Amino acid sequence: MHKSAYISGGKFFSRYATATSASILEIGSYNVNGTLRDFQPKGSNWVGADIESGPGVDLVIDDTSALPFEDSTFDYVIASSVFEHDPTFWSTFSEMVRVLKNGGSIYINSPSNGMIHRYPVDVYRFYPDAGKALEKWGKSIRPELRLAESFIGKHDEEPWNDFCAVFTLGKSPAIQTIFSDTNCENVWHEDTFLENTFAEFPQDQRNVRELQTHNSELQTHNSELQTHNSELQTHNSELQTHNSELQTHNSELQTHNSELQTHNSELQTHNSELQTHNSELQTHNSELQTHNSELQTQLSVVLNSKSWRITKPLREIISRLR
Repeated sequence: MHKSAYISGGKFFSRYATATSASILEIGSYNVNGTLRDFQPKGSNWVGADIESGPGVDLVIDDTSALPFEDSTFDYVIASSVFEHDPTFWSTFSEMVRVLKNGGSIYINSPSNGMIHRYPVDVYRFYPDAGKALEKWGKSIRPELRLAESFIGKHDEEPWNDFCAVFTLGKSPAIQTIFSDTNCENVWHEDTFLENTFAEFPQDQRNVRELQTHNSELQTHNSELQTHNSELQTHNSELQTHNSELQTHNSELQTHNSELQTHNSELQTHNSELQTHNSELQTHNSELQTHNSELQTQLSVVLNSKSWRITKPLREIISRLR
């Protein structure tokens, strides 16, 4: 028995099972992970019936569609987490109605969704209209049967949405309804569905739709991320191309700079040679000036010498003979 079924069963006993020295029949009483016998009212007589012996089973029956009890035997008849496993639950329900006392109550809890769990089979799930359908079926046996309340519980951490229903013979003895403080939807009460609790889709289908919507949003986001990633890759490729061009340009600049350095070195060498040559020319010119000065001095000495004056007529005769 899962947690929400256990809690709802406890609420049934605290709100409907008010009779003293009550007689209680539990169909499918085999204790699997918990039992509603924990809520047995003081002074009551509890009979647990199931198709096999085990913990919580007082009476082993071969067929739930033919209970070994007289009509109007029990004040309360319950079947929690049973009808989903019962191939002919309507026959079982007929027997539950038959053995119920006037003024008594029937409590049913079965899943409206959830995973397959075979004990020994798993054949049915119950939607909101199941309560009214069972009431109509039960009225064929006891016309005074009335659906007091029904609802579909909302699950939190569990995978189950329980269908809960309470049927009464005569006026409902409820101190308080079960649905009033239960997280639930599709509530039937006082012969009508409460409009503000209506939910067209079961919670598991809503969860699937939410997951589909979320998955679609994730796919859209993923597509956007892929587009953005593609743009980043394109931009990165462009940056790599630009970087390659910059490296090529830098290499060309380095080559050009190297050529300029080489040319400058050659110019410096040539300038040094020119300076050396100029220095040599200056030295040679200085030597020529010195030599010319010496020659002028010598010429002046010659021209001013006595022999130069004596030989002047002879130089004139020689010049004429030429």
